[in-house]
Amino acid sequence: MPFLFSHVCDLLSTLESLYNPSNPTNANELPFQYKIHINSWLTYFRSDLPPELWLPLFSLLWPEGRPDRVYGFKEDGLITAISAAMCFGRGRIEELKEWRVGGRGDIRHRDLGECVERVFALSENVILPSNAVTITEIEEVLNELASHCRFSSSDIRGSENSRGKPLLTTNKNGTPIRQFLLGRIYMRLSSRDAKWFTRIILKSLLPVTLEPDNLFREFHFLLPEIWRIRGQLESALSVLGSKTFRLFPCAPSPDDEEELREAAERLLLPEMGVKVGRPVFMKALSCERVIRMAGRKTWALERKYDGDLTRDKHDWLKIYSKSGRDSTQDRIGCHEIIRKCLHLDDSTKRKIKQRCILEAEFLVYSDTEDKIASFHSIRNHVMRSGTYVGTSLSVVHKHQSTEHIMLKFFDCILLDDICTPANTYSARRYHLESLIHRIENKAELVTRKLIDFSRPDARDTFFETFAEGIGLKWEGFVMKPVEGRYVGWGVGTGNYWVKLKRDYIPGFGDSADFVVVGGRCGGKRGVERGLNPADANTFYAACLTNKQEVVTSAAKPIFKVVFTVSYNLTQADLTFLRSHRYFHGVGYSKNPDTTYEVLPLESHFPEPDFLFNSPLVLECFGAGFDKAAFSDYWTLRWPRVQKIHKEREFTEAVTFEELQVMGEKASTVSDDCMDEIKEWEEKLKASAERRRRLRPFGTEQPKGMLAKPVWEADSQTTKKLAAVRQWTPVVDSQPSFRASQVTTQTESQPSQK
Repeated sequence: MPFLFSHVCDLLSTLESLYNPSNPTNANELPFQYKIHINSWLTYFRSDLPPELWLPLFSLLWPEGRPDRVYGFKEDGLITAISAAMCFGRGRIEELKEWRVGGRGDIRHRDLGECVERVFALSENVILPSNAVTITEIEEVLNELASHCRFSSSDIRGSENSRGKPLLTTNKNGTPIRQFLLGRIYMRLSSRDAKWFTRIILKSLLPVTLEPDNLFREFHFLLPEIWRIRGQLESALSVLGSKTFRLFPCAPSPDDEEELREAAERLLLPEMGVKVGRPVFMKALSCERVIRMAGRKTWALERKYDGDLTRDKHDWLKIYSKSGRDSTQDRIGCHEIIRKCLHLDDSTKRKIKQRCILEAEFLVYSDTEDKIASFHSIRNHVMRSGTYVGTSLSVVHKHQSTEHIMLKFFDCILLDDICTPANTYSARRYHLESLIHRIENKAELVTRKLIDFSRPDARDTFFETFAEGIGLKWEGFVMKPVEGRYVGWGVGTGNYWVKLKRDYIPGFGDSADFVVVGGRCGGKRGVERGLNPADANTFYAACLTNKQEVVTSAAKPIFKVVFTVSYNLTQADLTFLRSHRYFHGVGYSKNPDTTYEVLPLESHFPEPDFLFNSPLVLECFGAGFDKAAFSDYWTLRWPRVQKIHKEREFTEAVTFEELQVMGEKASTVSDDCMDEIKEWEEKLKASAERRRRLRPFGTEQPKGMLAKPVWEADSQTTKKLAAVRQWTPVVDSQPSFRASQVTTQTESQPSQK
């Protein structure tokens, strides 16, 4: 029996009605309220949802979970397509274009979806029961829409072109095919359902925020675990619908749940050609909290590289990015490295018999600087569907002549029948070491250090290690329990990874004062915060480029916008900025009526809605520095607001030249960084001491560990640091590996197993 799209919209509308932006505590209660309504809806409709409808259903309830489908629409482009499909006149088109500024007069919209709802409500479609839209039809139309976008996966584009014929761009009547497809659906939707279809195409159901884990758990208690191993909806749902897994109840009693979950985990294996889900991560918001989370276990502190996550699946080869996109062709430059480091062309040395899934960080190595290049260099070595994004061909050729691709491997999730996700981290690392043939500066293992937190010196070792990472300008660390598995993730089970970065700890991020010259209203961030669409939520941070002339000769200030910021703004901050706009705001134009000049915005910045005639000083912090697309200057990475300095003048903020010096310094390791490491070690200890509550640490000496933890690295930089520290690793008593033991290796003699 067909399942109507309106049933899904009933649920989404109910969940939307629970959202109350004027009540801050409401956000904390939403997950529980969502749970009640989703459970009730599923109970009522479960019998009407056979396995073949599960994929269409979840593709609607969690549109972000389909990275394989790219429709090629942003709001303005979708307005054009909808208007053409529905034959809208100029008046209605103009009403749709009001989506970003929140409508006009007393009519307010949070997003384009609400704009579409209002315009459609002016003349509701007449929908006969026999002509109602089903979720199967929606699935077919979305697949076909995506097949016409080159950024969709090859499977999606190939499924609609399986006969080898070129895809049609128009139907038999000459109507553009995308316009025709949208019209097929929109003409048969009510205004309310048209709103949700619009949001689904834009892959954002905001203000409804469904966490996939919670949604999966309400559908079936095993689906979150399956998703961790089969990280694609189609594959995960096919496992759940198989004969074996259909024997498991959807919601067992609490007494039986753990036993059933363990039984299911033993049956779960990754599927070749399907990405593996990501682990559960915790953020280290303080050093003391990390030490408490570590307990008395042994953890591996792996260097966190400033690169792009890559999952390599060999059967022959499939590469997935962190977002879940199939990046096999986009990352063709690393294919040769993978073939060589795994001996895939040498049957006498190859250890992979049938299948293998590895995780690695995709990096770029600079031959001229003899170090791993900054994150922004990656865009010069990776294409997106055949196109370089965020750079130009001249820049690409320049970088590729002095740089090359590098892979840092950090996990072996599957190796034939030898290694599976059920193996511990120790076992997986052992198999990874034996599998990868090191190629200097091209294929190496991730740098790591093992710390046994039951030892009396564990705190000092932890602070020392963290400080070394900061002094060497590393992005941070990922902490992994050595007995942790790649299944059974959860905070309650103690099986999770910890992201350790200094900018997560209050006061330790890179910070500076910037001048705020203007702002922008609406958009996704405004909906997330529940703000009035007419209120600004994104602000333009700029630097003075002619401070000397301004100070000495009262020249007109000239500012260069270097980033936009919308995070960490409190309600009080937003209220003050709204008031400041009311008294000092002017509309944005090419020649605005301001007391200063703003240099032309670069292409990656959307135009602001207004400028401040009296600019403010905003203190921002971030996670280091980076260079934005199509630019060659340093700017703050992941900027967040620290404080508004109402009393400061714009001449007190950082200038553009000073920002470049800060960026260069933050990205360069000094020849003698030991003083900086020592300084950071003292800072970390002091911050932890302020938060510390007494908690005794064990004094027993663990077996099978070195007297002092050492860096395990293929990196020459880390080896030099070890030499400076004058560490003397014990090399003659290394334990052989067995299931739960930890393998160690020295700096001077990396494992060649």
